[in-house]
Amino acid sequence: MALSGWTLTRKAGEMETTHKFHRQMKLEPKVTATIWSSDATEGVHEPPTSLVMKGQKWFSGEHVTTTLANNSGEVNVWFSQVALTCNVA
Repeated sequence: MALSGWTLTRKAGEMETTHKFHRQMKLEPKVTATIWSSDATEGVHEPPTSLVMKGQKWFSGEHVTTTLANNSGEVNVWFSQVALTCNVA
């Protein structure tokens, strides 16, 4: 699948990071790709299955939303997570 111009966006509170896939980016069916934050120590840049962002990092927070949009800007996949706090008496 060609991912040219697709974007992966992560929002955490007021912070946002967007990774735009390179124009030659392609993934074969059933292949997983990992996009590493620039500050991730375990990230290795080995395209197309392992990419390290240059100068950008993924933010974290209590409410995080991640979206994958095609080159027309249509969101194809989204994931939202909320951190819950539990107080035990």
